[in-house]
Amino acid sequence: MSEPEIQKADPAARRKALILLLIGAAIGVVLSLNLEGWLKANSELILARPWILCVPITLPILIGAGWAWMFAGRIIRSRRWPPPETRVIKDTPVEEGDAAVRRGMTIRVIASLLVIGACALSVMMWMLIKTVGKSKQSDQSSESVVLDDASK
Repeated sequence: MSEPEIQKADPAARRKALILLLIGAAIGVVLSLNLEGWLKANSELILARPWILCVPITLPILIGAGWAWMFAGRIIRSRRWPPPETRVIKDTPVEEGDAAVRRGMTIRVIASLLVIGACALSVMMWMLIKTVGKSKQSDQSSESVVLDDASK
């Protein structure tokens, strides 16, 4: 049995992936540190328009799922893993034929699950925000009744 073909790693692609990972992590840290204050400062706006919070959380997941779907299509069409012209960050054994198609189909299933999960996440967030808004309104109305009773 012959040795499988190995697609060699591209050092430039490795550097680019590392830089993007570090930038993404830095942005994530900055956003997470400022999230609580932003949520408190904009709570009324979020309660009135839940999409302001749902869209920014769901959109990156949907974009990633779309990219994975298209990448899987390249794998399936070429019947090769990794697809031709793809730069890899580590030495990767090449698969061809049915094995590559199975890998592409698996990636498509995962992309589909990401879309379903992103939509479910968005719906659950929307419902949670609306529930918090209703409970906040009922707290304010009961507080108003208590204040009215106290003034009598």
